[in-house]
Amino acid sequence: MDKNIKTEQGLRGTVKRKIYYTARLQVLRDAIASGKYSRETLEALEKWASKPIFVENILFVILRKLFKVEVKIPFITGMYSLEAVRHNAITVSGLEKAMTQLSGLTTAPVTAIAIGTGTPGANALGTEVTTDGGQRGVATITQTTVSTTDDSIEYEKTFNFTGGPHAITEEGLFDNNTSGGNMFASQSFASSSLGNGDSLVITHTVTASQA
Repeated sequence: MDKNIKTEQGLRGTVKRKIYYTARLQVLRDAIASGKYSRETLEALEKWASKPIFVENILFVILRKLFKVEVKIPFITGMYSLEAVRHNAITVSGLEKAMTQLSGLTTAPVTAIAIGTGTPGANALGTEVTTDGGQRGVATITQTTVSTTDDSIEYEKTFNFTGGPHAITEEGLFDNNTSGGNMFASQSFASSSLGNGDSLVITHTVTASQA
């Protein structure tokens, strides 16, 4: 379920995660690009290409915070799905970044997505992945409409893993495409083990709304 939060500054966002078998993902994308297949066929291919992902609930979050462990019990602490969508957290530096973009005082736009195996801090991921296809990189950026014209920006990146496994638990948007920089927004979530032959597709959306 899409659970957006809104800051006083009128920024909110969501992060969607999907895991695929890399080879099957390419088959799916080729089928979509061809325009030859029905919606039902594409939906079947989507399921065939996807791997289940654990979507945590509030009980999972509480147990992890209190006891530093992940308790994955379907229908008790969450559920397995082919897609996870949760709200993000706009950082303090992210709000500052939004203001400097408006004023023209920065020439470093937010363009990159990074993932990690820790917990996000104030301006960086806890343990950013830098190898095996999980390293930070430029996202595909699209300006979209949610409530008013062009009020939303969608960042999407596919991480194709060639090694591992890596227990991915965090994601963030950055204004540096390789390392460091300012983290605009982030999210933490239940771990997903990703290794050779797996693909993680992150779609991070940031929307401006009238307060």
